[in-house]
Amino acid sequence: MRHVEKLILFYLVVILTGCHFKKTNDISEGLKASNLCDTVSFAMETENAVTITVPPPTDNLKASDLFEDFKYIPLESSEKSFMGQYQGLCLYENRIFVHDIETNMIYIFNLQGKFINKVGKRGNGPGEFFQPESMTVDPFRKQLLVYDTFIKEMFYFTLDGDFLRSEQMAIRSNQNFKVISPNLIAFGVGRTRENPQLKEINKYNIIYTDSALNVRGGVHKGEENYIPHFSLPCFSSNNGQVYYTPPYASDIYEFVGDTLVSRFHLDYSKWDNQFNLEKLKELEANKKGGYYYNSIHANTPVLSSNRFLFFETITEETRDSFHSYYDKVTGKILSFDIYKIEAENDLVFTTVLASHGDYFIGYVSAEALIYLKEEREKKGIAMKPEISNMIDSLYTDDNDVIVLFKFKPIQKEWN
Repeated sequence: MRHVEKLILFYLVVILTGCHFKKTNDISEGLKASNLCDTVSFAMETENAVTITVPPPTDNLKASDLFEDFKYIPLESSEKSFMGQYQGLCLYENRIFVHDIETNMIYIFNLQGKFINKVGKRGNGPGEFFQPESMTVDPFRKQLLVYDTFIKEMFYFTLDGDFLRSEQMAIRSNQNFKVISPNLIAFGVGRTRENPQLKEINKYNIIYTDSALNVRGGVHKGEENYIPHFSLPCFSSNNGQVYYTPPYASDIYEFVGDTLVSRFHLDYSKWDNQFNLEKLKELEANKKGGYYYNSIHANTPVLSSNRFLFFETITEETRDSFHSYYDKVTGKILSFDIYKIEAENDLVFTTVLASHGDYFIGYVSAEALIYLKEEREKKGIAMKPEISNMIDSLYTDDNDVIVLFKFKPIQKEWN
């Protein structure tokens, strides 16, 4: 199975008028909206960001040059827990939450990979979804939140997946969202045309609501909202910290209370085709899409562990895309092509979706692990017994296996 970006185009808009919103026939009885005269713009701090010059991949790297530790967690594959394509993933309080976009459901496992529960079902009954866009854990109330972008509804579950309630929302978000404080939720909204009812707030890339889903304002406003209308995740989190990466902008922000603080800027000046907003503005509308794909930029979201930043750089040629990790302690960075690393250990992964403490979290197909063992055996290379035994228990059509890996500190310049 291969991770692909999901493109979603929405045509349904809700029309609301006045500073105090009036309900129309298009708005359900449960819609909540605040008095937008109170707060419009939340604070941003854009100074003192650390500039990180992104180097090209280093050749002739070994896995032992990069990775300090790793572990596999095979997720139970049964009639109730079979998944297709992982869209989102998080670890919280000894549980693994996986958003699968093929079944449009959320699956919950323990840290040993044992299936606990399946959240959601296509339909319009209690706890049933139509198009769940993203999920997150509210660490303050210890609940699982799932947002359905089609019906603009938030669903609330216990951490074990038991349905609590659902609430109608006043906005549509086509990215992901995070709870950033006990009474504040940040939603990535991409293009502005989704929420014309929000008037001035519609110019922001992030919309804040309180915990009751009342709109409170926005942040990260530019002279032109250039973010394309794709379902690109823009938020990531680790140990209670929430980060924001605007697509194509190569900037990494952190939420500090209700203030968005600029932390890092990724410098791609070594490439001639780095993304340039001014150049984009000059292009005709039918050429803008090609420019997005053919300019070099960081894929969102940029992930952060306790010590490192980790991100993928998209280049003009998809096959030449590469990964980098930045050591926040030493200030050094190392880029690599995951497919060209000499694999003298048993680590393999494809897509990375999240972080947890010192570890980043990705996944790999059962089929790829079985192939890895076969290749090791052909070359006479012994695998660790626990990994070899784990692979022996897999079938090629089992669920993808979760991979947790930890980078080594970067102590020297590699380029």
